Amino acid sequence: MKIKNYIILNQTKYIVLILSTFLLIIWLAQIIKFLDFGNSVSIQLYKVIEITSYLIPNLINTILPIIIFISSCFYNRHLNSTNEITIISLYLSPRDIFKYSTLLYLAFISFYIANGEIMSVESYNKFKVKEIEFRNNFKIQSINNNQITIPEKINLFYESKNKEDGSLQNVITFIIEEELVIKSKEVQINRNNQQINFTFLDGNRIVAKRDEKSFTKFDKIEYTIKQNKVHKISLGKENFNTINLLRSKDDGFIKSAHRKIIDLLFFIIILISSVKIIFLNQKEVNTIFNYLILLIIILSTFIIISLLSNVYNNNIISSISYFLLNITVITMSHFGLNKKYAYT
Repeated sequence: MKIKNYIILNQTKYIVLILSTFLLIIWLAQIIKFLDFGNSVSIQLYKVIEITSYLIPNLINTILPIIIFISSCFYNRHLNSTNEITIISLYLSPRDIFKYSTLLYLAFISFYIANGEIMSVESYNKFKVKEIEFRNNFKIQSINNNQITIPEKINLFYESKNKEDGSLQNVITFIIEEELVIKSKEVQINRNNQQINFTFLDGNRIVAKRDEKSFTKFDKIEYTIKQNKVHKISLGKENFNTINLLRSKDDGFIKSAHRKIIDLLFFIIILISSVKIIFLNQKEVNTIFNYLILLIIILSTFIIISLLSNVYNNNIISSISYFLLNITVITMSHFGLNKKYAYT
């Protein structure tokens, strides 16, 4: 029993560690992609982190099959390098190993389905709402805590900020659209999703256009920038689970549900094959070569599934042909792995 628990715990450990590493890398890439570097990092970054975090459940299902493969290779490498695989083979038969691995993989399949059908959909819906809110907000850039900029709209330089009401003191403002400069003792800023209002108090307004030059003192001036482009939520395939996609009247949504079913079958095959990968008893010189062969088989299967999906989406083949071809490809991949990499 200890050996069986040891195997299951180590399989889980490798999967969790590698999945966490990949998720962190991809999440950081999403943050960088999502973050407009013309905006304020201090004001916007925490919002971007929150918004992109809603994509994590979707990312998990996307990369989990390849994570299972990579973690199996790493675990196999460990077992071979420490000769643990020889010890395990003395106490457990291939049937025993597969039986106890099945419990673990049933748990992974349950998680994959629950994550894909419930958590990913709910999280993605939240992502779309937060994303639209973020995109509709005005993008303000703060530099060195003494400058505020709305790209192509306004540049504002201030001496200090009132901690009580947030108003800016001793301000020079360049309004780019109207080609004018405003020097004021105080500026108050109010904003919402639709517009941002600047109230300038006690200052001078300077215009230096070709056809207009003026210098005006004022007690109060208000300047408003309106949001010209308002983004709206559009529901896509990611906003629905497989059952709702199948019930849809949209042909594209139905085909997306069919692809999710094929992805589940492919994921199951990856799980079954990973048992064989983990317990390959191989020489050090052949290890990398064997991993590459395995990777080529798995990637080739994935590429063919993607190509068949493209063909199917373009109405070149029927639904029946789509499923039959995919099941054939997945089955051939499974038998190919079984034949070449059986237990030793």
